[in-house]
Amino acid sequence: MSRHRLSTVLILILSLTMGCMGGLPRVSTDTLRVSIDSLERTEDHLVINLALRNLQERELAYKALEIQLELDGTKLAGTRHEMPFELPARSREVIRIETTGSSAGLEHLNKLSEGQRQSLPWTLELGMIGERGPTRSVEYEGWLHAVPGQINRFR
Repeated sequence: MSRHRLSTVLILILSLTMGCMGGLPRVSTDTLRVSIDSLERTEDHLVINLALRNLQERELAYKALEIQLELDGTKLAGTRHEMPFELPARSREVIRIETTGSSAGLEHLNKLSEGQRQSLPWTLELGMIGERGPTRSVEYEGWLHAVPGQINRFR
């Protein structure tokens, strides 16, 4: 067999092998996804609605959550939410958390409400506490926008 023909056969075999491997499922170790479903500012506090999505085949159970929320690198809120909850397998739940906001963080929300900024990056550090103590801590990020026509409401 000529050298050119051997090269062509090898390239064809490699191409077929790579094509077959492209359809293999990706294995993910991500078990929980968190996002801000909505955020509302009232006169004396913030209401943070956290959307929790369990990607596992088993239920997740926690007795408390600790959150640290930053807007554009500035602390907006930090609190511990003491409320036992169970998140069924392959489900999505929204948890309502009421807390106070820092003055610097609230100033960022004012800029969104007044249209001075279109969006702001947020970072959420979430600590989950189980029956035996802290079980895990994860960090999530996204973008916060003002809800059109609804003053002091954000998504």
